[in-house]
Amino acid sequence: LSRQRQMCIRDRNYNVLVSCRDIIYPGGVEVFDYVMWARPLSGGDPVRLGAIELGKKSFRTSTAYNALFVTKERSANPRTPEGPIVMQGTIQSVQLLDGSTTPRPTAAPGQSIAPEASDEPVVTPAPQGGIARFLAGGIVTILGIAGLLFVIFIVMRK
Repeated sequence: LSRQRQMCIRDRNYNVLVSCRDIIYPGGVEVFDYVMWARPLSGGDPVRLGAIELGKKSFRTSTAYNALFVTKERSANPRTPEGPIVMQGTIQSVQLLDGSTTPRPTAAPGQSIAPEASDEPVVTPAPQGGIARFLAGGIVTILGIAGLLFVIFIVMRK
């Protein structure tokens, strides 16, 4: 169940974004709609968010919830869930987004995170100073201009 739950500060509503891949519409003669429901944190009856329609939908609700589920229904606006549940999921905290832990790299199976130790020293080239960089740039520029003049001379001579 793909979804995002976020409280909007301006209007104090939760936004639920739904995206279904390769959605297959309910088969049968009497079943026509998928309807999304939310289970309120306070308990009680599920809250109807709406019909999923073509598979991409955004819902808004002011009711705090801890689970979402989708049912097959005969109409897009039932008062209570009557059809079978075809998909469901509960809200879980994502530690990385909560900021409660420091992200750490993980190694693939059979690999080590620590760099391999070596007896050979690692040589890092020293950055060039201002004069050396200026001279190298000047030489490249002069060679480029000379090459361009040579090409023009050859073309004009023919």
